Amino acid sequence: MTRSSVHLARVLAAGVLAAASIVSGSAQRSPDGTAEVSGTVISTATPSAPLARVLVTMSGDSLKPSRTIVTDELGRFAFSNLPSGTFTIVAARPPYVTTAFGAKRPGRPGTPIGLAAGQRMTGITIPLARGAAITGMIRTTSGEAAPGVGVEVVRLDTQTTQSGAPVVTDDRGVYRVFGLPPGRYLVKAGASEVASSVITQLSDSEMDEILATLQRRPPGVAAARNPVGAPGALGAPASQSESNRRPATYGYAPVYYPGTPDPEQAVALALAEEEEHAGIDIDLQFVRTAAIEGRVTSASGDLPSGTQITLTRLGPRAGAANTLITPATSRAPDSAGAFRFTGVLPGRYRVVARAIGMAPVSAAAPQAGAGAPNAPAAYTVTGVSWALADVTVGDDDVSGIALALQPGLRLSGRIALDTRAQTQPPDLAMIRLRLVDVTGATFTPVGSVRADGTFEIDGILPGIYGMTPVSAPAGWSLRSVTIEGRDILDFPLEIGATGDVGGAVVTLTDRQTELAGTLQSAANVPAPDYFVVVFSPDRAYWRPASRRVRFTRPGTDGRYTLAALPAGDYLVAALTDLEPADLLDESFIERLISSALPVRLGEGEKKTLDLRLVK
Repeated sequence: MTRSSVHLARVLAAGVLAAASIVSGSAQRSPDGTAEVSGTVISTATPSAPLARVLVTMSGDSLKPSRTIVTDELGRFAFSNLPSGTFTIVAARPPYVTTAFGAKRPGRPGTPIGLAAGQRMTGITIPLARGAAITGMIRTTSGEAAPGVGVEVVRLDTQTTQSGAPVVTDDRGVYRVFGLPPGRYLVKAGASEVASSVITQLSDSEMDEILATLQRRPPGVAAARNPVGAPGALGAPASQSESNRRPATYGYAPVYYPGTPDPEQAVALALAEEEEHAGIDIDLQFVRTAAIEGRVTSASGDLPSGTQITLTRLGPRAGAANTLITPATSRAPDSAGAFRFTGVLPGRYRVVARAIGMAPVSAAAPQAGAGAPNAPAAYTVTGVSWALADVTVGDDDVSGIALALQPGLRLSGRIALDTRAQTQPPDLAMIRLRLVDVTGATFTPVGSVRADGTFEIDGILPGIYGMTPVSAPAGWSLRSVTIEGRDILDFPLEIGATGDVGGAVVTLTDRQTELAGTLQSAANVPAPDYFVVVFSPDRAYWRPASRRVRFTRPGTDGRYTLAALPAGDYLVAALTDLEPADLLDESFIERLISSALPVRLGEGEKKTLDLRLVK
């Protein structure tokens, strides 16, 4: 069966939803500590067996902190003195896949447990499946076993790309990564994108000169320590034209299965439950490397002491996936602003200079909390500056990159409040806002709000940004961030290098929009085995990590809740199964429309939508 036909079967199996009732309001939770939950953790092997020494964790809004216990020799666990509320239970033990109670498959979302005051829920079962595994051999360029080589797997088919801890090959060059949930993975072996060491290849004339110099050197005279090619160096090229050419360098490249140093050409492995992919062998590659060098300057002529140069590989696999596959490399320039990255593999890169100016706080006017007179001097940020350049690396070095620092870009605006009349206004000066680069960049500038509600975020580099509050008053949440009529919480803001951005309106609200209710079968009994999906009918919102495309699992009592939904029109569908990554596929969402119910949420409205499945 193809991937698309599997999706269609899930949707058709859900049947058609019928609305039993739509009312406004919310239920109150009764505080208590008399409920109990107990059960058993078993294996999915045939025959099944109880699993001892499994960590079982129970968590929920009314259970702070969460509780963790260990199963006994018969796989049993029990939680007592529980308050009422909705909870999740998760079981974990290597080499099994961490699994939540009620999960359809390993690694999938589980079923929340709804407990009333004094309720006892017994006999629940959590089956654990052994994780999938990838194993193979890493060989050197000569075909011999390569011990001590790091191997890493990166999962691609999740909304938050995951990278497992690297493993190291044994003395036979063999590696094994296990305990993996089903999914698609890249396998990477070897060094980072910038080789940690390189080997220099000299020309014939350079080798001849070195040999001649060694023959002329008197016995007992040590060799000069200058690098090859430097003035007065041992082995310097005989001609001026040769002295302008750096020797070719080579290094071990990170190699992606089935055998490419280019992550864009890597082949993903699809792992099913408990499947082992053996024979995933990789031969290390010794490839031509290059250097990237240049100079960073400032208008004042003096570089801030905290200047850093960062080299990041560019490619279609942007965002979290690109950050995990090809992490950035940073270093400081020298006192003259010169920088150099060596051992760089072929590809497209971005070189970014970022400097944070610091100045000591005046002793006559110390900042609050600066410390006692004998404490270390306090510093304040005087400004952030930046410069960047995109380069393509082939066989030859890339030199002459000129990075002229310029002031960091600025986003300014004001805070607006959407509040109930009886709510005490928050202390706006306690709020801090963070810009988040949605492409996965490291730079996330933070700004503070003044008492009058205005704010500025300085030190921004060009990029594509969303926003999140670093700190917000209790009971308040971020509703929207509008710039020229565009909400960047839905459609990230692209900030170019041409100028500052002003007029942002950041709206905080103490009213939470929420959709809740129950999902019941045609026989009017709770249907906790289903998924409830809520999505906007506007296809423009069908984006990765969209706050308007959400899903949840009903609890054991059939109740579901989707909190913090933006106001607007939605469609509600029920599915028998769902892989969260399915919601990244627009064609998948499209198929839900025919069996979905429309619902409209007003600003701050808590709407109850009870659903019943019909044949």
